Amino acid sequence: MRNQIAAIELRTLVSELKQLEGSWLDQVYELQQPAAAKPGKSIVLQLNTSEGKRFLVCLAPSSLFFSSKKPATAEKPGGFCSFLRHHLGNARLASVLQPGSERILELVFSSRQQLHFRLIIELFSKGNVILVDEKGVILGCAEHQAWRDRTVRPGFAYALPPATADFAAMNEGQFQKAVLSSEKDSVVKALAVDLGLSGTYAEQLCSAAAVDKSKKPSKLSQLELQKLYSSLQQLLSRKQPINATLEANATAQLTAASVSPKTAAFSMRINELEIAIGQQNSAVAEFARVAEEATKAAKLIYEHYQDVKRILDDYNTLRKTFTPDQLREYFGSNKLIRSIDEKTGQITLEINGNSQ
Repeated sequence: MRNQIAAIELRTLVSELKQLEGSWLDQVYELQQPAAAKPGKSIVLQLNTSEGKRFLVCLAPSSLFFSSKKPATAEKPGGFCSFLRHHLGNARLASVLQPGSERILELVFSSRQQLHFRLIIELFSKGNVILVDEKGVILGCAEHQAWRDRTVRPGFAYALPPATADFAAMNEGQFQKAVLSSEKDSVVKALAVDLGLSGTYAEQLCSAAAVDKSKKPSKLSQLELQKLYSSLQQLLSRKQPINATLEANATAQLTAASVSPKTAAFSMRINELEIAIGQQNSAVAEFARVAEEATKAAKLIYEHYQDVKRILDDYNTLRKTFTPDQLREYFGSNKLIRSIDEKTGQITLEINGNSQ
């Protein structure tokens, strides 16, 4: 089950967080006894806005939300939290960004000394919180990490992960090209991985467009591609994606006196169960479709039982003495027979335009 924010959910959240631009950072806290994230990855930014204090809560990589009430925080800040206090104290939040369709939130701060810092919250893999200077060099991070193509460690230049396709910026031609060129074995995987939509929204896109999710991308028709793109645009136009988590739903600001990590964990669990129910409902619908087709096939066979039985009896008798060529010649005039596989003995019949 998914326990991270999808790129499309983060896109919605970023549009809501724009209202925090221009506010001042009063303080940085660490959540009390973080259960959903390691120390340094569970931080609270207290921002002073024109409408009062707002608290941006991050539990990387699982959740991100903001509240008008202060959550329960640790009495003593950890090392990385103290580090952020030192560099970002009284800094102004200049802009809130999402690079392309990455699961990355970038908060650009400007200090009173005219220094610019980027606080980068990575919401993928193990998650991380990283402070970068105006030259793009990492000053500090919650966790040192290293991959084959990038290193997250103080002193290194910050680099984004290998770019995924920016589904939000694609026109229809670019979208179709990206899907058709995918080497994944199904369209749902192409949408989820190559386009970065995540499994949940890739499933929803296929369902909304009435496209078989297991179909190979290269086998999609022009109409199916058009339907998928249209469904994507409808999804992007929504203010709140269908399965946006409570943490990603910035419009529903929390009003509880405090938000504990346990509450956040329960919210995530509820969301996971809702997703599972949605996937199970889709599976039930698919089973019903298959059952209906099987019922129709059985009805057709029953209605033509004598014809089918005669063909099978003749074939089983003649294949013992006839050559493949003789069998094809004998059954060639029978309009019900679509094809015969001599190796397996399988006969494909076409009854009322349906192959069975």
